[in-house]
Amino acid sequence: MPIYKPVKLTIITFLIILFGASNADKNDQLANNEIILNHFNVQEAEELQKIHDFFIAHISTAEDKNSPDAIADLDDFLRNLKDVASTGAISIPINYQAEKELIK
Repeated sequence: MPIYKPVKLTIITFLIILFGASNADKNDQLANNEIILNHFNVQEAEELQKIHDFFIAHISTAEDKNSPDAIADLDDFLRNLKDVASTGAISIPINYQAEKELIK
């Protein structure tokens, strides 16, 4: 079923965001994160960083994607996601064409 791939991608993205959001310094990259490197190689970590940056750019209006405002936007998004999770109608504010380009 086509629904499972987006759900899997969404779950992976949230995990990446949670690890990335914990980086206080905006120069921190997932490829430098010891926890990430325990599970992924450097190339995979760099690809995860692209996914992280893409997702944060779509859910936050904050200019600095590592700012408290961006973290608050992420928190709001995750709370809203939790609220609608039981309905099965999850709305993610990401353009489908942009997502396809990222996946390529």
